[in-house]
Amino acid sequence: SNLFFYVGTAIGERLLYLPSIGYCLILSDLLACIHTYTTSTKRGGGQLIFAVLLFGTLAFYSIRTYTRNKAWMNNQTLFFSALS
Repeated sequence: SNLFFYVGTAIGERLLYLPSIGYCLILSDLLACIHTYTTSTKRGGGQLIFAVLLFGTLAFYSIRTYTRNKAWMNNQTLFFSALS
């Protein structure tokens, strides 16, 4: 981390690879808790609510991945996207 000392680079995706695993674990645990809550209650539509949340999250991150992939077209676009 470059929080306490200088590491020679600005923060980038390559430095956030390992922390993103923790984020994915927390997100999956949250979705599991929502699934347990919606299926254990006697309310109708619990499965539908969970499916909408799951596919909504999947669609959101898929769109973000697709838009970010445009920056990887060549070295120049990647460089300029890192500057902005």
